[in-house]
Parts: sequence; structure tokens; C-alpha cells
Amino acid sequence: MPTPDSLTRAHSRLNAWRDRALDDLVQGAGVQEPGTTREVALPRSEARRVRSFSLEIDLAFVRLAHGRYGVCEGCGAAIADEQLDIQPAAIRCAACQAAWDRAAHH
Repeated sequence: MPTPDSLTRAHSRLNAWRDRALDDLVQGAGVQEPGTTREVALPRSEARRVRSFSLEIDLAFVRLAHGRYGVCEGCGAAIADEQLDIQPAAIRCAACQAAWDRAAHH
């Protein structure tokens, strides 16, 4: 299970990630064109990705509130702190995620 320090770190990271996703949407669904001050429209697929990302973060907060954060939904084992540092909204341990990815691509 994650330590109290890793939970605090994950909470901070989840907040930062959610803020970034919401900022992308709030900024008129636009992004700055590289090398200019001109904004270009955010493609619909990107807007969907940002909304999906925000939902993943919200669900991670629910798992935090219910004591299920950092517990693999596949096998029930603890998700490694190192994995949560990289992907705070992870729902599967590395082994279960790899198996899920393989199954999804076949």
C-alpha cells in the first residue's frame, strides 16, 4: 500500500494534473501555436482526451476517499509507489496493466 507521504504526493499531483486538463479546456478550447502568440482550436479528439483524463483523475480522488487508491483493480495487489509517481491515476499494477494492454490489442 502507498505510504502517507506517497498519498500526499499523489493528491498534489492529481490536483496539478486536473488543473492542467481543466486549463486546456477553459482556455477557449484553444492552444497556443508553437512559436507564436496565436491560438489555434483544440481538435475535438484532443478535447475528448482532456475530458477523459480529467475523469480519470476524479475517479482517483474517489479511490483515495474510499481507501482503494493504489490497489490494483485486477489482482488486488498494491500498485508500486514508483508507478503511482509516474501515473497517479493508475488503476492496475504493472503486470495487470501489461496483460490488459495485450488483451486490448488482440
